[in-house]
Amino acid sequence: MPLSSLISAGVEALSNQVLALDENSSGRRSQLAGKVLAIKISPLPCFYFVISEQQLDVLNQYEAEADCSLSMSLFTLAELKQADKIPSLIKQDKLQLEGDIKLAQQFADLFLQLDPDFEEKLSQRIGDVAAYQVMSKSRMVAQALNSLVKTTPEKLNEIASEEWQLLVGQLEYQSWQQQVQALSADLEKLSSRIEALSK
Repeated sequence: MPLSSLISAGVEALSNQVLALDENSSGRRSQLAGKVLAIKISPLPCFYFVISEQQLDVLNQYEAEADCSLSMSLFTLAELKQADKIPSLIKQDKLQLEGDIKLAQQFADLFLQLDPDFEEKLSQRIGDVAAYQVMSKSRMVAQALNSLVKTTPEKLNEIASEEWQLLVGQLEYQSWQQQVQALSADLEKLSSRIEALSK
């Protein structure tokens, strides 16, 4: 099995499983039924997303012309978290689009508006009480990680300047800058004296 077929099968399975977690996604998907979206993310090959009311099929080849074609780099993919950014990415030449821009926005919204009920799915496997406890602990861990990510740059900056003395503060920098300017002025005076004495 070629690598592109393996990737498309994985993307298809993952997409359909994620969409199945949100009951409202079927309504959004049915609005796009019969549409085909071609997406080329460099350096990967082009994939064709064929949308039906039942599922999303991901193909390596498609004989007819797609309703909408998108081409972008892997780095631009991260910037597509909001569907309203599509026009600005097109203007910046980070995203090439041919066809219906509304279809591209609706396809992005299909995934961006997901509201999966993980607790319900988990409760079907391990029970209501256990699912509630797992999800509440997960939320607590997520909040702790979020606050850690927000405060880490400030703490690293403080440690680098205070503890390790790798960074200098604003006042130290200004003092050093004044010393350099004074030294430069002294060197110019010395240079002019040496020039005067050599004549």
